[in-house]
Amino acid sequence: MICCSIIYAKLNSLAPRIEYPAAWIIYGISLGDLDGDAKPDIVSANRMSDSLTIIRNAVPYSRLDVGVGLEPIGVAIVDLDGDGRPEIVAANQSSKSLSILRNTSIATPRAPMLTFPSNGARGVQTSSTLRWNVAEGATSHRLQVSTSPGFTSSLFDDSTLTSPSQLISGLNHNSEYYWRVRGTNTFGPGAWSAVWSFTTVVAAPVLASPLNEATGVPTASTLSWQASAGATAYRLQVSTSPGFNSTVFDDSTLTTTSLPVVGLNHFTQYYWRVNARNAGGTSAWSSVWKFVTVIAPPNAPSLHSPANNAGNISRTPRFFWRRVPDANSYSMQIARESQFAAPIMSVQNITDTSYAFLAPLDSHSVHYWRVCGSNPGGNGAWSPVWVFATGTQIVNVPSAEMVVPDRFRLEHNYPNPFNPSTTMTIALPVRSGVRLEIFNFAGQLVEVLLDQQMQAGVYQMVWRANAPSGIYLCRLTAVPVESGAQPFVQTQKMVLMR
Repeated sequence: MICCSIIYAKLNSLAPRIEYPAAWIIYGISLGDLDGDAKPDIVSANRMSDSLTIIRNAVPYSRLDVGVGLEPIGVAIVDLDGDGRPEIVAANQSSKSLSILRNTSIATPRAPMLTFPSNGARGVQTSSTLRWNVAEGATSHRLQVSTSPGFTSSLFDDSTLTSPSQLISGLNHNSEYYWRVRGTNTFGPGAWSAVWSFTTVVAAPVLASPLNEATGVPTASTLSWQASAGATAYRLQVSTSPGFNSTVFDDSTLTTTSLPVVGLNHFTQYYWRVNARNAGGTSAWSSVWKFVTVIAPPNAPSLHSPANNAGNISRTPRFFWRRVPDANSYSMQIARESQFAAPIMSVQNITDTSYAFLAPLDSHSVHYWRVCGSNPGGNGAWSPVWVFATGTQIVNVPSAEMVVPDRFRLEHNYPNPFNPSTTMTIALPVRSGVRLEIFNFAGQLVEVLLDQQMQAGVYQMVWRANAPSGIYLCRLTAVPVESGAQPFVQTQKMVLMR
């Protein structure tokens, strides 16, 4: 009686009085720790209901049916197989047998172990599958994902998951997320797993310029894109293949959002894309954009007339050249010197292959002219320079490879005597203002053959005399342009015989 009183006192201290239905006949009761929480649980054998009632921590929790008509009359809680988990043994009146319920536990599931992505992982895709080990004893799981380590709010919360994985989509780029899982069974939710975190990958860049499917793009162009938040570097690829099987440009060291790309081919379609990266990983590629480069500038035209070295040209000549494929328009220049440092006439956007200047050119002067074609690709190369004279024929213009003379001189004309034309040669060691004049023997000026600045070199001019027979004088006056030296003057005698 003393022992029973002590046990009753302990039971009475563990839980309040528990009322059973009046029809139940209690034939047995056992006390043990079924859920491993170091708190006693009660199992009672009920003859009328042919069941065992489990009272977890002195709170009725579940009923285990042992079979109709078995009339349990006794129950015990014991670890029969030494695995640390309790079995329930019930004595059955009608069958004269014992019913053993192995590894019976009324515990909630243990905390599961998270597996993927690993704790602190970076560069996780914004659509990723989270995985964990099944919680022991769980029939379902609850997954929470939040941007707060305290889970004050959740962007995903589902307690009905029956498999140990879940696809999470729509995560923000370059953002840190926290997640945890716990199992649930008949007896309630178990403990939460450890809280793990991961950071999503940086966003793919958005391309900016040149626009997708742009045409007429210069062969030296700057490609640009929008910055990706959190990115520390970018990789740019340019290819003639939409699959980027080979690349004409590939640079993964870029830290800015634009890059000049030069050396592209004319009238070629290119594809380009960019990705971003930081310490957490590399983003997906941007969308692939394409563009077509501008056509090549036209080739140099071929000049037609006035012919090279022509003389006695009108002061208002019409110039002709041959058409160049792909040229939309032409530009033309006329100058008094072959370098075109200061053209006296320059015209653009000529749509025909000829042009006439309305303003008269200087008489008895040497003029140089050239033409280039233009199209959306730019200006083409200039044509070779041709030279003509108004009133004077230039027989030969020295090439750039010719040796520059070491002194001024006016050679004897040839032939001499002559009828009706003769050739005079002058040598200029430096760029000079040149005047070449014809006088009769009385000292009267007959004609001015040259009066302009000319580059250093050797020149030949033809004088077609429109004068009576007689003795004439040819006088050269050359004034160096840059040295400030004294003018050079030389005269030669000529005989015209009609």
